[in-house]
Amino acid sequence: MTADTILGLVQEMLWLTLKLATPPLLAGLLVGLTVSIVQTATSVQDATLTQVPKMAATLVAIYLAFTWGIDALVDFVVRVMGLVAAGV
Repeated sequence: MTADTILGLVQEMLWLTLKLATPPLLAGLLVGLTVSIVQTATSVQDATLTQVPKMAATLVAIYLAFTWGIDALVDFVVRVMGLVAAGV
């Protein structure tokens, strides 16, 4: 493998990591922001009120994006293993 090939794979790996992490992080961010706005409006300050919905939203986002994420990850790994086997 040449240095350019390795750098390209590392760049693609980092973008794939970002794409895989975005749905659960975005879901947690949006739910956390919504709960914080509701807490501010109602003056209810309870720590569990923010954590439970964020965890639930994150798990739902992981569940919904799981097949897409696994497909993208498998495609990347197959491409990398093909390059390794070819000795590129």
